[in-house]
Amino acid sequence: MTVSDRIPTATGVLTLAHEMAHASGYAREEEADLVALLSCLESRDPYLIYAAASGMLGRMLIEVERAAPAAWER
Repeated sequence: MTVSDRIPTATGVLTLAHEMAHASGYAREEEADLVALLSCLESRDPYLIYAAASGMLGRMLIEVERAAPAAWER
């Protein structure tokens, strides 16, 4: 498992938690995302909470763009 050093640190933390979820047996992307999010939130560490929030916001924006590309362009 490799996490690029070219991405923002907070994104890397969430990505690492996501990849660790895969290594623990969560094969589906949505499951690994949820495990990563909950793991970061459960830690109560402000940095990990920030990593979870910023990562999930980015993921939600991607999903909004996919669901309504014309509205996204406006």
